[in-house]
Amino acid sequence: MRILRLLAGLRTSQSKWDEAIENCQAAVHIARQLGDLVGEAEALASLIGIFRFRSRFADAHLAFQRVREIHHLLDQQQKSPIAIINMGAVYFTGGEYEKALALFTEALAISRDQQDVASEASCISNIGATYFALGDQEAALNHFQDGIQLHKDIGDRRGKLASFHINIGVIHQSTGNYQKAIDSFTQASVLRQQQGEIGGYATACEYLAGALILIGQLDKAREVTEEALKMAIELDFPRVVSGALENLGLIEFHRGNPRPAMNHYRQALTVAEKASLMHYVAEVQFRIGELLFDSGDHKQCRSHLRLSLNAVSELGETALILSSPIILAALEARAGDIVTGTEKLRNCLRRAEDHGDPRWIILAMRLLGETFISPVSDQNLRAEGYQILQEALSMATAIGLKREIRLIQELMQDNFPRS
Repeated sequence: MRILRLLAGLRTSQSKWDEAIENCQAAVHIARQLGDLVGEAEALASLIGIFRFRSRFADAHLAFQRVREIHHLLDQQQKSPIAIINMGAVYFTGGEYEKALALFTEALAISRDQQDVASEASCISNIGATYFALGDQEAALNHFQDGIQLHKDIGDRRGKLASFHINIGVIHQSTGNYQKAIDSFTQASVLRQQQGEIGGYATACEYLAGALILIGQLDKAREVTEEALKMAIELDFPRVVSGALENLGLIEFHRGNPRPAMNHYRQALTVAEKASLMHYVAEVQFRIGELLFDSGDHKQCRSHLRLSLNAVSELGETALILSSPIILAALEARAGDIVTGTEKLRNCLRRAEDHGDPRWIILAMRLLGETFISPVSDQNLRAEGYQILQEALSMATAIGLKREIRLIQELMQDNFPRS
């Protein structure tokens, strides 16, 4: 039965989902025949995790109902914290963050009672991620730092320390602290490399490259990305393959090379769709839409942005839900419906400010300012547009967003040459 669960884990890492599900279901069946409630709960825990990745939420709920029935028959030392963690992840994926937080907190208490440090670390990480999704970045950062301290105290026996550094890097990146993000991702990559954990090292490199791109270190980003891509292909690790190909596309996009950028994006999309990686599908569809917007192909741009929103609708990915509507609103303004487009852009800006990620705040400000300074605008709107662009440029300069700085400067030079 343990062999079946290990096989399921291997199939999951290779994105061979149907085989992984079959292995887990076989393990559940054998455990029931043997009357092994603990083994059944552990197998169901793995099954719930796979159902989450496949967006089979109804099946995950059914499996968790059985886990609850089993837990009523077991004492605290026999319960499966992993099953509760994985079900919390199902709620998290569906955007039900309060329910997710309740389950992660429940699993944390069980893990500590059982002195199961690996599960405790997983709970702390998930609680941090949930607070981050709820907009409480301070609580998220505190939990991730607690996770780092936990592993420093007991030793990083399972290589989880790097994961906490990645999580902290994500928080820094979302708040515009790109150098701190780069430092955290670099630390994670060094730890993974020292541990000989090739898949984890490739993942850390993918995150690192994404942050380097934002501050314009494109040569270094390409070097890191190509290394991650090579390792991910060798490991048959589609998640990192897709992410690395997307980063290569983004590098070319930032360099002003739309054709190679589109080629990389389409390769990334093919990998993500084949492996049912819906987060990456949504993200790459947005990147394609963003590129088409810049090139003036508004019809195809709109189509890809809507596909991105459709892909992300079940995932609760706040950043992606924010980004596509910003460009869709700008498309309305460019198509001639300036009043509606402007109002939608203002709403997008408010939502971006509530979320706090400066990338989307600056994007919304740039497109709103550009709309206001159009030739049909009156002097008052042009003055407001100029002020918005100045504020956006100041923000972008403060955090080092190279592409936004260039685009805003070009807009201001073209429309206000004496400024």
